[in-house]
Amino acid sequence: MNCKRKILTCSLSATLALLATSGGANAACALAGTWHFYAMLGTTPDIKSTLVNVGNSTNNGATTIRVFPSAGVPYKNDTSRALKCVLTVQANGNFAGPCTSYGVAGSPQNVNVSGNLALSACNLTGTVNVPGNPPVTIQGGHINGVSGAGIATQGSKQVLHFSLVKN
Repeated sequence: MNCKRKILTCSLSATLALLATSGGANAACALAGTWHFYAMLGTTPDIKSTLVNVGNSTNNGATTIRVFPSAGVPYKNDTSRALKCVLTVQANGNFAGPCTSYGVAGSPQNVNVSGNLALSACNLTGTVNVPGNPPVTIQGGHINGVSGAGIATQGSKQVLHFSLVKN
């Protein structure tokens, strides 16, 4: 009888421990609070070329070709930027906060962003609205307690890798 009682007590304790752990795991994925958002943006480089008219191979007309700018004429070829934000996220996923962008002429640049994050089984999606720019769409991310990471897109050529750290 004592042995059966011990087994029942151990089974009940293990079940309660599992329930407590699974409840803690769900709580670990809560969005509400202050999150530090860091992102690295990579851009497909657009080499800026110039159209010029030149004679064709039979010397009976002109052909238009693309060439690089003349020596001493610079062209712009931005390939990456960094972003850091402090987001205050509400329980419903809505957020707002200041951001600083690095890697642009006249850097750093400051802007306030807003948006919404959604969570499903600790998997993160959402949208970050950046004034004057296309929105950043979180394609896939994951948070685990006080940190997370994922990928996002902005416009047709920009891909971001981001990480989140809860304050």
